[in-house]
Amino acid sequence: MPDIRAEELIYFENQLYLPMLIKVLEKDIDQINNQPLKLKRPYIKIVESAIEMINKDLKTSEMYLLRNSMKVFKRETSNNSTTYVFQSRGVEDHRKFLNVEIKEKCEELLGAYLVH
Repeated sequence: MPDIRAEELIYFENQLYLPMLIKVLEKDIDQINNQPLKLKRPYIKIVESAIEMINKDLKTSEMYLLRNSMKVFKRETSNNSTTYVFQSRGVEDHRKFLNVEIKEKCEELLGAYLVH
C-alpha cells in the first residue's frame, strides 16, 4: 500500500497548523487592543498582514486537498498528543503529534509569517 507522498504531507500539515495560527493571532489582536499602548496600529497591521498571508496559504491548501480528493481530520486528543487522519488515494494514514511538537511548529511558522 503506498504511503502519503511528501508533497501531499505539506498540504495536510497546513490544514493542521494554519488554522491554529489564525486563532492565536486573532487573540493577539484582542490583547493588543486591550493594552495601554500609545501606538497600537503598527502592531495590529503586522499581525493582520500575517493573518492575510496565512489565509492565502490555507486557501491554497484547501483547494489542493479538494481537487485531489484528500481529507484530514482530528481523530483523538489526549493531554500529551493529538492523532490526525490523512486520507489520500485510498490510503488512510494515522499520525500522532505530540502537543509540544505542535506548539513548537506553530511558533516556527508564526515567526516566518511575522517576518514577511
